Amino acid sequence: GDKVARQIILDLKGKLAKSEENLSTNNELVEVLTSLGYKGADIKKVLPKIDVTKTIEEQIKDALKYMVM
Repeated sequence: GDKVARQIILDLKGKLAKSEENLSTNNELVEVLTSLGYKGADIKKVLPKIDVTKTIEEQIKDALKYMVM
């Protein structure tokens, strides 16, 4: 009952924080690529290939590599 509910809430808090972190990183990456002139459709194709655990600079480099392929 109560104990299980608390555990579920604690588990979800950790996942939500990671999800929000990844989302903000993706948003920043999308903004950079858009400002460089890439189209939304092209950016959406590249996003799943990007490792969000890397720094934003590394993500941008990886995204640009994928864009030219």
